[in-house]
Amino acid sequence: MFADFGIPLRYRSRDISPADLPQAVGRVRDPGVAAANVTMPYKARAAALADVRDADTERVGATNFLVNRAGILHASNTDVAAVRVALRRVTSSNALLLGAGGAGAAALGGSLGAVGRVVIADRDEAAARTLAARARGWGLQTAAVAWAAVPAAAGEADLIVNATPIGMDAADWRSPLPAGLLGHRPAVYDFVYRSEM
Repeated sequence: MFADFGIPLRYRSRDISPADLPQAVGRVRDPGVAAANVTMPYKARAAALADVRDADTERVGATNFLVNRAGILHASNTDVAAVRVALRRVTSSNALLLGAGGAGAAALGGSLGAVGRVVIADRDEAAARTLAARARGWGLQTAAVAWAAVPAAAGEADLIVNATPIGMDAADWRSPLPAGLLGHRPAVYDFVYRSEM
């Protein structure tokens, strides 16, 4: 892709173990590295390893983009900006957020001023409660629910955001919601991506 635009860079994807994350982030400081994308489940840990964090990254505590500026790592979060732009076309009084990790935090950061109430569900209910409490500190009206409450919450939502890794595995392409729950036609925003799509 870069070559098509005459840009002398190359993009490589790497799988990293949790134990190797600090070393991998450290390699982004190398003079030959311009930047790095960060994805699930490393967004929060990578933000903490950066030297400088922009306002969105500070607020949500997660990054998806590290830039090397003379060996100083600058963290930003393009997920926040993407949600902010996407929600310009959506009016939501009652949103459901699936996932309470870095992508979920970014979704909440991007929804500031654009949604009324946000119900947060995660398989780790404590993580959902923690994120809901943080977002209330930003001025969002939030509530956390158990994962078992997702079907009921989805039925009441006019916006559903999937910020979980459910569906990322090519061998297990599925929805985090049971079939039939989108009959009332809410707006849907999905963080899941795959190169095979």
